[in-house]
Amino acid sequence: MKIDERVLDLLLRWEAGSDAEQSLDAVELAGGDPKLAQLLQQHIGELQRVAWLNRDVPADVPLEMPSMEQLGNSLLLPDDLELEQLQAFILKAEILEPEKLSRLVDTRSPKNAIQLSNQLLEESLLTRFQLRAISHGKTRGLKLGRYVILDKIGEGGMGQVYRAWHSRMDREVALKVLPRAAMSKDDGIARFNQEVQVASQLSHPNIVTAFDADEAEGLHFLVMEFVNGKDLSTIVRREGPLSVERTIDYITQAARGLEYAHGVGLVHRDIKPANLLLDEDGMVKILDMGIARMDGSDHTNLTQNGAVMGTVDFMSPEQAIDAKSVDGRADIYSLGCTLYYLLTRRPPFSGDTIMARLLAHRDVLPPKLQGLRKDVPPALELIYQKCMAKRPEDRYADASKLIADLELIGPQASLGNASQVGSQRPEAELDTASPVDDATQQYLGVGLIVAPKRSLANLPKTSLGLPGRWGGYYAGLVGLLLLFVGGYFAVGPWFGGHAADGRLAISIDAGAFADQLHDRELTLQSVETDESVYIRLDSPEISRTLAPGTYRFVLDPQSGIKPDVSEVTIASAAESPVRITWDAPAADKAAGVDENSMQTAAANQGGGTSRPAATVELPPKFENVAQPWVDLLSTIKLPDHVIFGNWQRNGDVLIGTGGIHRRVMAPYAVRGDYQLEVEFTRDVGNEAIGLHLPVADTSCDLVLSGWSGTLSGLRKIDGANLDRQPRHTGSLHTGSIITSGKQHKVLVQVKMKSPEEANIAVALDNMPLIDWTGKTDSLCHDEEAFFPLVQSPGLFSFRDRTQFQSFRIRSLGSGEGTSLGDDWGSPYFPVADAPPSYLEHRCVNWNGKSYYRSQEVLSLTEAQRLAKKYHGRLLTISSPAEQEFIFARFRGQPCWLSGWRPSYSNQWRDERNRQLTYLGKWAPGQPDSFSNTELVLGLYYPSAEAYGWNDYAPYNRIYAILEWGDEEADAANAVAGDSDVAPWESIFNGRDLTGWTEHGPGGWRVEDGQIVVQGNSYGDSGWLMLDKQFDAYELEFEYSLSTGGNSGVFLDGTPDKPVQGSEFLEVQLLDDDAPRYQGLPQIRRTGSLYDIAAASVLTPAQKTTWKKVRVRFDGKTAAVYLNDALVMRHQLSRQYATGHIGLQKHTGLSAFRNLRVRELREPIEEEEPHFALQPNGPWIDLLPLIKIPEHEQSGTWRQRDTGLLGIGGGKAHIVIPYAVKGSYQLEAEITRVEGNKGLAIHLPIDSHACDYVLSSTGGPVRGFQFVDLSDIHQHDPASGLLQRDVDLTNGKSYKLEIKVQRRGEDEVQLSATLDGERVAYWTGNIRRLSQTPAVYFPVASLLGVYLNETSAEFHSLKLRHLGSGEGQEVAGDWQDPYCAVADQPPASVIKDCKTWGGRYYYSFPERLPLESAQRLAVALQGRLLTVSSPAEEAAIRGGLANNTIWTAGWRRGAENVWYDERNRRVPYLGDWETGVPFNGRPLEQFMAIRNIPSNPYQPSRSERQALPPSYRLRTVIEWGSEYPANATPRTYSSEARPFDLDPQLGSMLQQLERWDVTPAGSVAVDGDGYLRMTKPDSMILTKRTDWGNVDVRFVLSAAAGTEAFLIFEKRDGFAITSSVRDVGQAIGVGYQGRDFGARESGHTKGNIPYRQDFELRFRTQNGSRWIDVNGAISSGVGWQDEPNGAVGILLKKGSLTIKRVEFIQRNLN
Repeated sequence: MKIDERVLDLLLRWEAGSDAEQSLDAVELAGGDPKLAQLLQQHIGELQRVAWLNRDVPADVPLEMPSMEQLGNSLLLPDDLELEQLQAFILKAEILEPEKLSRLVDTRSPKNAIQLSNQLLEESLLTRFQLRAISHGKTRGLKLGRYVILDKIGEGGMGQVYRAWHSRMDREVALKVLPRAAMSKDDGIARFNQEVQVASQLSHPNIVTAFDADEAEGLHFLVMEFVNGKDLSTIVRREGPLSVERTIDYITQAARGLEYAHGVGLVHRDIKPANLLLDEDGMVKILDMGIARMDGSDHTNLTQNGAVMGTVDFMSPEQAIDAKSVDGRADIYSLGCTLYYLLTRRPPFSGDTIMARLLAHRDVLPPKLQGLRKDVPPALELIYQKCMAKRPEDRYADASKLIADLELIGPQASLGNASQVGSQRPEAELDTASPVDDATQQYLGVGLIVAPKRSLANLPKTSLGLPGRWGGYYAGLVGLLLLFVGGYFAVGPWFGGHAADGRLAISIDAGAFADQLHDRELTLQSVETDESVYIRLDSPEISRTLAPGTYRFVLDPQSGIKPDVSEVTIASAAESPVRITWDAPAADKAAGVDENSMQTAAANQGGGTSRPAATVELPPKFENVAQPWVDLLSTIKLPDHVIFGNWQRNGDVLIGTGGIHRRVMAPYAVRGDYQLEVEFTRDVGNEAIGLHLPVADTSCDLVLSGWSGTLSGLRKIDGANLDRQPRHTGSLHTGSIITSGKQHKVLVQVKMKSPEEANIAVALDNMPLIDWTGKTDSLCHDEEAFFPLVQSPGLFSFRDRTQFQSFRIRSLGSGEGTSLGDDWGSPYFPVADAPPSYLEHRCVNWNGKSYYRSQEVLSLTEAQRLAKKYHGRLLTISSPAEQEFIFARFRGQPCWLSGWRPSYSNQWRDERNRQLTYLGKWAPGQPDSFSNTELVLGLYYPSAEAYGWNDYAPYNRIYAILEWGDEEADAANAVAGDSDVAPWESIFNGRDLTGWTEHGPGGWRVEDGQIVVQGNSYGDSGWLMLDKQFDAYELEFEYSLSTGGNSGVFLDGTPDKPVQGSEFLEVQLLDDDAPRYQGLPQIRRTGSLYDIAAASVLTPAQKTTWKKVRVRFDGKTAAVYLNDALVMRHQLSRQYATGHIGLQKHTGLSAFRNLRVRELREPIEEEEPHFALQPNGPWIDLLPLIKIPEHEQSGTWRQRDTGLLGIGGGKAHIVIPYAVKGSYQLEAEITRVEGNKGLAIHLPIDSHACDYVLSSTGGPVRGFQFVDLSDIHQHDPASGLLQRDVDLTNGKSYKLEIKVQRRGEDEVQLSATLDGERVAYWTGNIRRLSQTPAVYFPVASLLGVYLNETSAEFHSLKLRHLGSGEGQEVAGDWQDPYCAVADQPPASVIKDCKTWGGRYYYSFPERLPLESAQRLAVALQGRLLTVSSPAEEAAIRGGLANNTIWTAGWRRGAENVWYDERNRRVPYLGDWETGVPFNGRPLEQFMAIRNIPSNPYQPSRSERQALPPSYRLRTVIEWGSEYPANATPRTYSSEARPFDLDPQLGSMLQQLERWDVTPAGSVAVDGDGYLRMTKPDSMILTKRTDWGNVDVRFVLSAAAGTEAFLIFEKRDGFAITSSVRDVGQAIGVGYQGRDFGARESGHTKGNIPYRQDFELRFRTQNGSRWIDVNGAISSGVGWQDEPNGAVGILLKKGSLTIKRVEFIQRNLN
């Protein structure tokens, strides 16, 4: 039972008075609260009764009270429990040996059960928990398998936690037990197993260690480390707020645990003080993984979207919306909340309801630490604020960055005033234990509570002594009952009831709140308890729940806060009002400052609308120029220039009256330097007023009085909102500056210091406010406050009514401006006729226009800026033909259109303010004209069925399509140049059979949007004719048949022929699997042209209930596609008249839906290839050109007599050192040895590339990869690019032939045959091709091969050139012979380049994957950035601060030697992200530079990062001299590693002579030259032990029944090992542990099939060890010892094949 804190305190005071023989009145103690007094009196009576407990002597005999222990023990037992019964219960429980019980009874001779219970506890034979359960007959459940339950520790959402004893290992542990109720639920055990899986991976000093998981007595439980300590929540409750130094220490430790957990893909999702445990050694350990989530582990589907999981007071905003999708940054937010709690003893946000607190996390600015704790250093304030950023992207990206910042300020923490910390009175600990009614309810009983471990010494001293007769009765009883009664009885007669809270109602003078008191803090102190209550003044009307009693106001004389009373009494269930006003501090009054009177005078004088009587001088920094002002206010027309909200005029005054984000735009465009002046009056409230400011090719917003009047400044810089910007930048001003009812004047000056840098200065009422200088591309206007023309100034205001009396502009220096008419045009940013030359290879062309799709999703603001960068315009679709082309070409990619509407109208306009003349196909449910934020047009494309136009909010992020060309061209009748078809036309309205005619027996009907008919036999057959005729057409529909159904589609029906359709061309539709059709020839089955041409046999993927059919027919050729796969193509013997389309009624139920047709405008494609280029030379054998390891980019490769073998442990890439240009033919003989995943060939195609996938990681498919930026699985098989439901047979040799044939500048034809059968064929624009983003080859024109978890051997690989194609072997320096680097940039970008040290640098405005960055460099005849010195690094950092940039650096096999794209050593390696270029990412082989801007605590810096090529980063292209003369890089050279075992280096058995083999001769060589271990208990170990930081890579395979251990550090009495063992049907790998399985952690990253190759890499770092399986992190363990010991393998049983062992030293070079 939980005792109310107020009752507890008053009872202690009453007890102290009784000890002093004082008579205390309950009403007096309760402060006049009658309800509290009544409750207190009830408890006093209970205490008086307990004082006579067990009294059995006359009243005049001195009372001998039992000891506290004895009294407590007696309360454990039922009143009627007999001695013999208790003994029987003990024996039945089987947790105490019978001999020990007998010995105790014989020696101590207890007379009753109470005496025996005391003796058992005194001898430590039972715990109180055990005794309580046993005495009530609950004898089962106290022993779970090998574990004896000792006590209950606590409970969480997924079970109860118990302290237990491991009977065999003789150690104390903690057991987390899954409740039986949870086991009855569908996901209970699954969720618990997920927690077990999560916990088993973790081994870190700052995370509670999990030892085991087991099941006993029908209960599932997790065995964990028992930590003797307290959680931080309890510590803070008892001790008060912690010192800054302790807080930083605890938060840093917790962050280290999170850094580790996040590194293995784990998100905790419930970080809070109660889940951080402090042990006796001062170590913080993270508890409760009950709701933790593994990144990407959604297979259990245990966390549904929208589920709120976590603790509200410490939950990030995004977790409240969708707990499933959060990442590690949610934990960082929760850690920030925890930091606040440790320093203040309360969570950061308050609220009476859960929803109120959730909304506060989303909307309310986090309270400042320094407002409550003056000893908090500024750096810690910044760290805390960054942790608690509302948007995840504004927080620390990972815990390591947080740790680094915390460690920087560690020493400063000691500056805090420790004497003021923790001085608050400790709260008495209250029993919050709950009944043991879940985990062991059946055995331990309902209603049993275990008291937490505590000492009475924690209670005030007055409760401990026993002086005097009555003092002896009462002394200590409060504490005693808290410990025993409250601790062991959930509900009982001892304490009952709870005094209801009251409410404090605070009313603040409106003017004082807005100008002086907003966000201040009010402190009240309880007269009875001395406890302090803190209330943030965040609203003029505040209501707070308080405990009944008297509170005094604690006020700083200089605060100005003046309540109307000095004390307030809170009565139970009543409201107590207090009014607060502002009283200027004495210093301000002496200076004659009276803000209120000044505001009132100003308001009375001008009524909020008058203009100042005189002009004052401009403030410093503002130029006083002679150029005239242009009045913008008078040019604004209502409603024409209203973007959003309600605006009206009152004479010359413009008034914003309603709506959020009210916006109005001035019809004026500006470029360069200017000044803008606005006079305004906010009538009421404290909401923001703002200005839209054009700056260069972008714009920004000036916000005045934002964030409820607390912040003013530039709205967004580097994506950071105003409340997240560092103060030193000059971009913001804190505090209230706007007085409602007073007229203010704001003056803005925008000056360009260079084309990329600007200064923005702001003055309010002639006083300087803002002075910011920075890069223009760091600016951005509020994405919600949309302005269609960024070059135009504008006004906006939030909710409060605001009057604008003046709005004018004037140009400065070379700045200029122009008024806009109805057609705004494109002022200062004209649209070019064609895209920049370096974009042409990425553009598609249609009807005289060029189109480019952005490389990343963008907000509308970013899309507008990109259009200006490229001198283009956002897409405007002007006809159905153009719409069809765009939908077809950019399929599946939502994108922005140049269309918007003002909030008051549904008329759509383009970005030039012209009304759109064409509105096309709207997506389902669109347009949503009722959504006030959705003002902008875009294309929506979630699927092939649901696509169309969509109205978006401007802050959505989708792709941008830019266009160039004549926008006035009449496109109404244009034909899509890349398409041979017209737009689709629906031929069924879904309601009735309009447009159709029945022939023969009827029965056709419409049901649920389907055409349905029931046929009985051939004699009952007929058909439904489409009235409209087509000459050459493509028909698409879906159909479904009942069991045994038979139907068809007629291609050339006429009304005058037999109704059975016997004279028509028919595409057969049949239930092929029906028994009645067994033996039917293929020429009469589904997809066939009945009795004319047979279709291919349907695959399982085509046997769906509803099948999609596409038929192309032009009278001469017919082609049929089923579920997007071509099943039949046939050229007829004669020309047929096309006639009418018809649906056949035959046998069974037939249903048709989604019928549409379109006209074919060109003949159906012939099967023969368009191109037939002739060879121009002999075959070139490529395999002899390959050198290993020089060309081995990753994985394991081996050259042997039979060819090139790639061993697929993870990913493997190899470069073929032959560059190609133009057309060529490639021929290969390939055997897939094992595995069924990735196998592909990389095909350079001039400045582009693609990949031919012979075996796919994503499933059984083969074909050309990445056309139109789409993965192979997204393509339509009808395109000819691929085949579905096909796979290779392992062990079988295949002959693959690929042709790459070029024609003209842009066209390419790709074809592939496998064993003589054509398997892929495609013709199209070369610009539509790209290589797989996750697979990157350093040189654009080199061929390559890659594997993924698949082993394959290339027996031959040869090439010959076709037509004018050519090629060249590349050796040593891999300089690309066909992609030369120019001396300087092309004219199209040179004006945008920076120069330094004789080099040019161009920063591409979009973020690109590495593959696209490489192609861009080729298109610009440049090269990717290579930083060669600290000076160059500083120059790059200065130009691209706060950006991460691709470089030309790469490494082989994740080794630590870095090369540029020409295979030369990178000459300069600066600082790495964490000191070494690994950081837990073993396969990230490509180098990037992260530039970090300066802050008040450290200068700007650059960090190298190792990243995968699929990341999208900034790209910098360079021209000029590459390296200083004294730093010429070295080309690749293989380094000797004497302990490697590698068949490429010769006999592996001879290499093994450098190792110790036990027993001698126990390792043999198999027929392929690999080492094989088969002898049980055999072991190999390196003779070297001083490895230090090294990576060890094993490539192995294991047979069924194998058990082995990989040894990473073996020394005397210690070994770090990883097991390889048969887990049933597969080999389990990836565990890490000690001493050959004595203790293991981690989990398998996918079991390995028997005898299939796998790669296991062990990586050592000081303080940690990591294991990767097939390139993915499997486990990580914190080991503080320096890495040291022998490396090897122990085989326990079975058979293990060793294919490679490689040692990679961890040194930078």
